[in-house]
Amino acid sequence: MNEVNNSIKYNKELLENTLLNTEIFTYKEESLIINIIPELRPMVNCSQNHPAHYLDVFSHTIKVIEYVECNIILKLVALLHDSGKPFVKTNIDGIEHFKNHNIKSVEISKIVLAKLGYEKLIIDRICTLVKYHDLPTKPTIESLNKTAAAVGPENLEYLFKIQLADMKAHEESYGNRKIEILNQVIKLFGGIEEISISKLFYQMSKEKHLNDENISVFIQNYLHYIMRISSSENLQTIERLFTCEPKIYNTIPQNVYAYIAATVEQLATELNIPAPEWINKEFYFLEEPWFPKEVLKYTKLKEVLTKVSPEPFKRRNLFVSVNAITVM
Repeated sequence: MNEVNNSIKYNKELLENTLLNTEIFTYKEESLIINIIPELRPMVNCSQNHPAHYLDVFSHTIKVIEYVECNIILKLVALLHDSGKPFVKTNIDGIEHFKNHNIKSVEISKIVLAKLGYEKLIIDRICTLVKYHDLPTKPTIESLNKTAAAVGPENLEYLFKIQLADMKAHEESYGNRKIEILNQVIKLFGGIEEISISKLFYQMSKEKHLNDENISVFIQNYLHYIMRISSSENLQTIERLFTCEPKIYNTIPQNVYAYIAATVEQLATELNIPAPEWINKEFYFLEEPWFPKEVLKYTKLKEVLTKVSPEPFKRRNLFVSVNAITVM
């Protein structure tokens, strides 16, 4: 059993390392991917005789992987988004079509990701993006809201990033037309909704089955959102989002409030903006030490975390890694 688990871990790490650290793929990297994921072999040399394409399915996929930003979620979506095409291909008057290939791609993605040992939350997110990777969005609020309802607001940014990379790997004139529209959508998306700390807690309070896993997803998605704003140097917006103190919901544990307060303090320091006053209230400081669940049984690791935990966390009795607020 240990040998099987070690093999799965090795393949997963090898795949991730290849996807994240290869700028230009050669036959060596392509063969490695197929050896790790034989389910993708039908994509190799699968033609796409269609005006929108100039590459076969696997070659197109490799281009999308090269074009998309260096993030393992996006890299895996790029790898799997067209995996169903060979199984649904039809030929009408010499033009090849791939109707509903996204549905078949989701089926394959679930099998592949589960075999590689990915957690359900990661699998669900990747499969959502695979399912909707071809979903068109017009540069209107109504259309943007429909897309957000389909993929989830937390996935919008990732969807647009994968679509941009996908279009760059299409036939040039076709891809450029789509990219022009998509850039208009992205511009609109950039200013559509502000999510304050208060609203973040409200969203969590509406989750029917709140647990450690989906709390982690909420926090990661919010960090992505804040990082996107900070990349445009819109620091006044971030300061405003942090200002409003969250409401106390009895369904959300106190340690989550303390963790968010520490995160806000850390981000405010890094971005050189004023920290809100509410984070210094007694409620946002824990009486008992808190460690991530996965390290509770490891005494030495707990000792390490007590030393390396960033100050905004440590002073709230939260003991986490130095990259606690690094987005995935």
